[in-house]
Amino acid sequence: MKVTLDIDPACTADEIIIRCAEMNDDLLKIVSLANSSQKKVVGSLGRQTFLLQPGDVYYFESVDDKVFIYTDDKVYDCALRLYEIEEKFRGTNFLRVNKSTIINLAKVRALNPILNGKIEVELENGEKQVISRQYAPMLKEKLGLGR
Repeated sequence: MKVTLDIDPACTADEIIIRCAEMNDDLLKIVSLANSSQKKVVGSLGRQTFLLQPGDVYYFESVDDKVFIYTDDKVYDCALRLYEIEEKFRGTNFLRVNKSTIINLAKVRALNPILNGKIEVELENGEKQVISRQYAPMLKEKLGLGR
């Protein structure tokens, strides 16, 4: 793969152009990364609203009809529903892993198979999340682990 970077001070907007004979997994990952970096996540703490980078998010969790955004050191309220987050970040590193959680696969440190086809993931911050057996095949596919 050839990479060309053209730095032009007269350029008014950043642009990424991909020329290829056909799409492959590496190019899909690059497109996914470019798309997800442009999307911000809106979270609030008290009366303050913050624009968060998706890469800073470890996971989203729904508890008692409220959605929370978990970062390295804070927990933010989120106005979106999990299905809206899922749609917004479709094709990126975010994956629904059970009925109430969407994790950032880029923050996964380790996988541990547990009973009944479930998988426990350990995130970079040491927290653990359980992937239900319904979502385990999607996790394996997304990580390229096969079945």
